Amino acid sequence: MSDRPILLLTRPAEGSDRFAEMLRARFGADLPIVIAPLQRIEWVDFTPPDPKTKALIFTSQNGVLGWNRDTSAAKLPAYCVGPQTANAAWAAGHEVIQASGDAEALIDLIQSQKPQAPLLHIRGEHARGNVAQTLTQAGIRTFERIAYRQIALPLSDDARNALQGSTPVIAPLFSPRSVTLLLESLPEKSQPWVAVISPNAARRVDAMLQRRMMIAKTPDAAGMLDAVEALFAASAKA
Repeated sequence: MSDRPILLLTRPAEGSDRFAEMLRARFGADLPIVIAPLQRIEWVDFTPPDPKTKALIFTSQNGVLGWNRDTSAAKLPAYCVGPQTANAAWAAGHEVIQASGDAEALIDLIQSQKPQAPLLHIRGEHARGNVAQTLTQAGIRTFERIAYRQIALPLSDDARNALQGSTPVIAPLFSPRSVTLLLESLPEKSQPWVAVISPNAARRVDAMLQRRMMIAKTPDAAGMLDAVEALFAASAKA
C-alpha cells in the first residue's frame, strides 16, 4: 500500500537488517523501509581479564561478539540482559542466565543470585546503568572491559528525504544513544513517530515528539514490533 508509513531503521547495519526481516515477516514484504545507520561498530582489543573471573555480563549482542572474536575466549557462564543477547551468548557456547530486558533487571537478578565473584561486564564505550559499579558497591566484585565503540554516522540522503516527505515516518529506537543521535540529525520541522525500547530511552525524547512516541511494553524485539504496530494506528488517525 502506497500510504503505509515508512520505517526508518538507524541501528548499525547488521541490527537494522535483522529487524527489517522481523518487520516484513509481521507486516508484509511490501513494507517501505529505509535503513540508515546512525552508528557503526568498531571493535576494541582489550587486556585479558582476571583468570579467576567466574562469570561474564553481557548487556548487548555486540558485547557477546566482542568477547568471542577470539575463538579461544573462555566460555564462562553469562548473565544476559535480554533474549536477543541471551540467544547470541547461547549460540557462542555460553551457559546463559537471562534477565528480563534492561540493566536494572539484570542487576537485580545478579544480586538475587549472589554469584561467586569476580564478574566481568563486557560492554560498549557508550553504556548506561553503571552495572559494574553498582554490583561492586553491593558486594559483588565486578570489573568491566570495553569491547567496542559506537561511532556516530551522518544521516543518509534517503533518510533525510523520507523525513522531509509527506508520508509518515516511524523510527524504532533501541537505546538512549539512538534517540540522541536521531534527534541531533533530524531535518528542521520533521516530526517522525518514534518507538522506544525503554523508559530510559524515552527520557531522551524531546517534548515535541513525546506525543508521537510509544514505549515498548517489553524491552526486546517483540515489544518493539508491538510498539510499531501501535504507531501504525496512531499515525493513520493523525
